[in-house]
Amino acid sequence: EEAKADAVEDAVTEEAKADAVEDAVTEEAKADAAEDAVAEEAKADAVEDAVTEEVKADAAAAAAEDAVAEEAKAVEDAAEDAVAAEATAEDSATDAMAKDDDAAAA
Repeated sequence: EEAKADAVEDAVTEEAKADAVEDAVTEEAKADAAEDAVAEEAKADAVEDAVTEEVKADAAAAAAEDAVAEEAKAVEDAAEDAVAAEATAEDSATDAMAKDDDAAAA
C-alpha cells in the first residue's frame, strides 16, 4: 500500500511538473505574441513615418513649382511692361519729331 501511495504521489508530482512546464510554454508563447505585436506596431509606425515624409516632400515640390510659376509670371509681366514702355517711348519720340518737323515747317 505504501508503494502504491508513493507511486500515486510520484505521478501527481510528475503531473504537476508537466503542468508547470506547459504553463511556462504558454507564457513564453504569450510573450512571443506580445513581442510580435510590438514589432508589427513598429513596422506600422515606420510606414506611417515614410508616408508622412512623402507627403511633406510632395508639399515641398508643389511649393517649389508654385514659386517657379510665380517667378515666370513676374518675368513675363516685367517683359510686357518693358515692351509697353518702349512702345510709349517710341510714340513720344515720334510725336516729338513730328512737332519738330511742324516747327521747322512753320
